[in-house]
Amino acid sequence: MDRVIIRFPEFQEHIQEILVRKGCTSAECHLIGQGGLILGPDAVKNHMNIVNVPAESETEFLRVEPFDAANSYVIIKLEGRQRIGVSMGPIDSIDLTNLKNWINYGAPNN
Repeated sequence: MDRVIIRFPEFQEHIQEILVRKGCTSAECHLIGQGGLILGPDAVKNHMNIVNVPAESETEFLRVEPFDAANSYVIIKLEGRQRIGVSMGPIDSIDLTNLKNWINYGAPNN
């Protein structure tokens, strides 16, 4: 897959690919439930674990708040704006933009 900015990314094709490629689903990251979040090879379960689910360390935020990337904890952590813990990353501008576009499009499970 060419890495380009996608206006309306799909979770199973584009966002899950980012999670796998960046190692988020690996044993070193969220496969073992770091921060209470468990991610793995199943895109449907991953979607259920991140969309409309409160963040563990800063519960006033949702991990992914549909239509609001700026206030979604995953974006806050990727951009290093969290108050607790360390930032996630690194992530390049293409992947970050695609994540934001998916969230701002409603974070659908498509």
